[in-house]
Amino acid sequence: DQGGTPSGSYYYIGRNHIYSTRENAIDVKQARHAVISENVMHGFAATSSSSGEAVVIHYAPQGIWFLNNTIYDSARGINSSGVGTDCYVIGNMVYNCSEYGLYLDRGGGTFHVINNTVASCQNGIVTSGTVSALHYRNNLITEITSAAGFHLQISSSTVAAKSTASNLLFYQPSGTVRILWSGRTYTDVPSWMSATGTGQGSFARDPLYLDAASRNYRLRAGSPAIDAGISVSEYDNTFQA
Repeated sequence: DQGGTPSGSYYYIGRNHIYSTRENAIDVKQARHAVISENVMHGFAATSSSSGEAVVIHYAPQGIWFLNNTIYDSARGINSSGVGTDCYVIGNMVYNCSEYGLYLDRGGGTFHVINNTVASCQNGIVTSGTVSALHYRNNLITEITSAAGFHLQISSSTVAAKSTASNLLFYQPSGTVRILWSGRTYTDVPSWMSATGTGQGSFARDPLYLDAASRNYRLRAGSPAIDAGISVSEYDNTFQA
């Protein structure tokens, strides 16, 4: 629905394979309490009516959960232009996106971005507009494909001041890690952490994917990402509630 009144709630979309359907795999508009889980979505390019997002979120939905989806070969993985309250982006694998892995851009709302892998995208996780806040934990953001791209970006100082980040793994096999936070660019993780007072537990190391060339982004034994995260038990409690 694109009107002014929410049209429904408690939607569940799970374990589908959605690809090359012109605009988007899933478009979330105004829903209240929806779970989008374990879907595989790919093959979305810009058209006259879409920017090539596999998933798009707008018209201020509330309480939306994106859990353990696999998204690839699109211009943008998950693109949001407006969330009403909370949006939970947890455990997703997003790779080979020609513009953005996660573009959580504007229109308000709080984003909880937890345990995701974003690899081989032009930009990793980007917010260039105004949202309420973003809370990042335990994400792997690796192999940005543009020298001018960012692994992580929050442009607004107001948004950055309300946001948190911890236990992120960054990796760039050639070039430098690039983080834009509160309008300033950092090219190494310790400088970002020291200057902003955020990012506790974050570091830059090769995550040791099983076979990134073949798009197998699971972790090998001995990966520095294994057991390097922090608890997200409060999100378990929120989901169950």
